[in-house]
Amino acid sequence: MITRFYTFLLFILCPFVVFPSIFINEMMVKNVSNHVNGNFNFEGWVELYNSGTDSINLSNYYFSDDQGNPLLWQYQGDMDIAPGGFAIFYFDELDSLNHTSFKLDSDGGILILNDEAGNLVDYINYPEPLRNISYGRLTDGGDVIGFIS
Repeated sequence: MITRFYTFLLFILCPFVVFPSIFINEMMVKNVSNHVNGNFNFEGWVELYNSGTDSINLSNYYFSDDQGNPLLWQYQGDMDIAPGGFAIFYFDELDSLNHTSFKLDSDGGILILNDEAGNLVDYINYPEPLRNISYGRLTDGGDVIGFIS
């Protein structure tokens, strides 16, 4: 019921919804010892997936965990995701390249992805995370979402 409420709110608050080929595919908020990043740290991460037939450049895409501020963090690098490809972003407050300026809520929350025009591309409501267990789409780009061990 809560998911339907948030879906309803997002459609009301966003004047134009883009049907994406980029999906928030998987996330691990409590990454205690599962995946080390380039800085040799265990931080929360999010995987994007391109289900389309064309490469998509992520320049100027935005992540947010705040519906009131959908353009919270802007990716300013130059990264293409090939068709069927993936990209990883770390939510560790480093604010550089694929490291965002904020962390994901360890009590559960929402993650929003917007394009360069501010249009909603995708979002995911996630429950309180489990240690070293990811949460996301059970098949790449699919509709069924749950914990992935």
